[in-house]
Amino acid sequence: MPKARTGTIRRHLINIPARIATGARRLTLHLPERWRWADDFTDLWTATGQRML
Repeated sequence: MPKARTGTIRRHLINIPARIATGARRLTLHLPERWRWADDFTDLWTATGQRML
């Protein structure tokens, strides 16, 4: 698997096309259903110690 450059990571994983909603003192991130980088984002999110709900 080729290594990703910093610009690629920033463009595809950090600048995510999501909507942020709040409720019950929690932030909810609504991602697109067919977003091609969803698996990579999930890996990054769990690697930082966050839980996917």
